Amino acid sequence: MVIGAGGFLARHLLRRLAEEGCCDLITIGREVAAGVDGAVHHSFDCGDLERLKAVISAEAPDRIVSLAGSSGPGFGEMLRYNVEVAEAVLSEAAKCRKPEPVRIVLAGSAAEFGIPSSLPVTEEAALVPRNEYGLTKSMQTRLAGYYRRIAGDRVQVSVAQLFNLIGPGSPKRLVFGSFVDQLSRTAPGEALRVGNLESERDFIHVDDVASALLAMLSIEQPAPAYVVASERAVRIRDLLDHLIRISGREVGIEADPARKSAFDVPRIYGSSAKLTRETGWAPQRTAEEAIAEMWEMT
Repeated sequence: MVIGAGGFLARHLLRRLAEEGCCDLITIGREVAAGVDGAVHHSFDCGDLERLKAVISAEAPDRIVSLAGSSGPGFGEMLRYNVEVAEAVLSEAAKCRKPEPVRIVLAGSAAEFGIPSSLPVTEEAALVPRNEYGLTKSMQTRLAGYYRRIAGDRVQVSVAQLFNLIGPGSPKRLVFGSFVDQLSRTAPGEALRVGNLESERDFIHVDDVASALLAMLSIEQPAPAYVVASERAVRIRDLLDHLIRISGREVGIEADPARKSAFDVPRIYGSSAKLTRETGWAPQRTAEEAIAEMWEMT
């Protein structure tokens, strides 16, 4: 079962699952999962917690990947999709009483770590979020730990602490989804509106993240959390320059105060060594390759 099936990452994960044909697929989301023939799709907003619980109870899946999440607007919105949905998934899965524990992977975020005390970030790093999104994602991680303690014989839950996703289909709310969209509509001599370009981020190709989630599902005795990262910090300005260069467009850059955050993290990147040791997974694509693919699709 994939929850949040209409989202950016979910579309890539479902494509991989459909290609492999390794399981019977059940999806939940506002949109029907495109290109996933034979899947059982439940079309509704997973924020409808009672309906979500009813579908989990009726379908009784062996494995669940919950990619539900929200970055706003508003704390209540984030609390519902980043915490309450996870609680509904965990509590209902724990009631299924299957022969083996239900394997559950929840989508976490690098935002849980705030400004880390050391780099690269590992699973042992403290959760010290600097914004409400990171706070609610860290609440989800603690909730997962709670269910490991009280229901470990019925649910086997791990959090995938995902760094910055990038790649084809990236929504405009993400930084490079916005840049590609703006650049495709900007006339020569006009300017792209940008936030802080000096921050260094760990951008990881969405297809590599989909592969990481599949790898996590295969672990017999999973850890509470796995960092999923490219293990490389790249300055946003450098990637934007790369995008402009491959586009062949002549455009300017204009700072937009509305795109800047008072809680920005200057530099962060993660280590996926734990996941690599346990599964052999490793990122295969670079952020530069992802940007080229995004531009080709415009």
